[in-house]
Amino acid sequence: MAIRKGPQGTGICERTYYHPNFLFYQFGMLERCALRLGNVHSANGWRGVLNSVIAWYADRDILRFFHADATYAIPAIYARLEEAGYSTPSGCPPTASCARRSRTG
Repeated sequence: MAIRKGPQGTGICERTYYHPNFLFYQFGMLERCALRLGNVHSANGWRGVLNSVIAWYADRDILRFFHADATYAIPAIYARLEEAGYSTPSGCPPTASCARRSRTG
């Protein structure tokens, strides 16, 4: 349970807060979702959400791309995606694959 000040800044109200983590596929439909208890970073818990999607598509012969907002600019995420054979944007955080691409143009 999180304790925060009320909307007027007076008193204390007790509420339970959840922070969602959404993953959408290319046409904007929800692919996976996780609710995390409390006030957490937006990317907190990304492994559970992302790994379930990677496992779901692992045996499918399709092109795999990943794009996210700046909240998910975490090198470990991009390393995991590259390990699973996903393409990532050219501006991705520095992983070994990104470093090779930037050197080769």
